[in-house]
Amino acid sequence: MSESLSILFWNLRMARERKQAEVDNVLGAIGELVRTKNLDLLLCAEAGFLECKIVKTLLQASVDFVDQHPQGAAVQVYSRRQRVSCEQLPDASGPTRWNGYRIRVGGNAPFVLVATHSPSKLHGDVGRQEEFADQLRSDLDQWLAADRHRRAILCGDFNMNPCDPGLASFRGLQAVMTRADAKRERKIGWRSRPKLYNPMWRHWGGETPGTHYYSGGGDALTYYWHTLDQVLLTPEMLG
Repeated sequence: MSESLSILFWNLRMARERKQAEVDNVLGAIGELVRTKNLDLLLCAEAGFLECKIVKTLLQASVDFVDQHPQGAAVQVYSRRQRVSCEQLPDASGPTRWNGYRIRVGGNAPFVLVATHSPSKLHGDVGRQEEFADQLRSDLDQWLAADRHRRAILCGDFNMNPCDPGLASFRGLQAVMTRADAKRERKIGWRSRPKLYNPMWRHWGGETPGTHYYSGGGDALTYYWHTLDQVLLTPEMLG
């Protein structure tokens, strides 16, 4: 019988500019979720100088977590000791804005976790983001080939909407909106590439408009609400 897995990703963006009370409220919310949701993995982006406070928050939540991320990682990763086995994978293409980990929970089969914080839309065009996604996918494929399976979860702030080329295109991560489509491999010319499933498609618009609001400044086209934080899964993780 497979065991469940609970992951929390939180982007602590602009924490340096917030008042101490606001920072304490955010860390308090994280501690409450760790305690009440029985979390196995905590991923924090843009944490920086808050790392010591995050560890203190976990200790106050009376949960035995251990940090797993290398120094300078774009996303800090903490795993529950004893229940979760977490091993950092070697950088496939040198220092990047993502890191790979081999995760095993209880008696479950291991899988690859990729934690990423991709470049901002404000500091690069669509082509740069698509190239970034292609490099990330290449590293993922190398890790999976080395482990001889196709089980993976990619999580973090991709700084892309589900429909952006870096996430949706064949050259990017090819993350689609339905499980059925994710299980059908696509081929263009001589090259085929497995798809990923992106459940965050349904969280863009409607009752949940997005994860980030941006007025667009003086841009002629703006969506206002963006879903930049994603959780992507290989079909083998869908059961």
